[in-house]
Amino acid sequence: GADDMTGLNLAGIGLGANDMTGINLAGIGLGANDMTGINLAGLGIGADDMTGINLAGLGILGDDLTGISLGALGIGADAITGLGMGGLIVCDEFTGLGVGLYQHMTGEMTGLSVGLVNVADHLNGVQIGLVNYVADNPAYFRLLPFFNLNLD
Repeated sequence: GADDMTGLNLAGIGLGANDMTGINLAGIGLGANDMTGINLAGLGIGADDMTGINLAGLGILGDDLTGISLGALGIGADAITGLGMGGLIVCDEFTGLGVGLYQHMTGEMTGLSVGLVNVADHLNGVQIGLVNYVADNPAYFRLLPFFNLNLD
């Protein structure tokens, strides 16, 4: 652990810092206030803000994720911008492409959501999946199979 880490940061178990910039690799987990660069952890990554490529064997949790974020089990954030992939994706605001088994955007989804089940309070884009729900669509367009859209 340190206040700031820059460059290539490696750990067999975990890394923690206020700010991490560069390539950050840990066997189990990474944690920081801000991470920028390539972040890879065997189990999980947690940070307030992550920018770059974030890959975790289980999950990623943060306030703002920008770039490419892939968590095998899932991803959770206040805001995701870019590509988000995981079994479960839960966030308030999503902008970009979301790919997962179950996706729940509790606020605004802007872009494309591809999954078995896609849920959004408000959609400005397209959902493709087995079950697609948009809370603020007209009643007859809220719950649809195969695809749903709203292009406000």
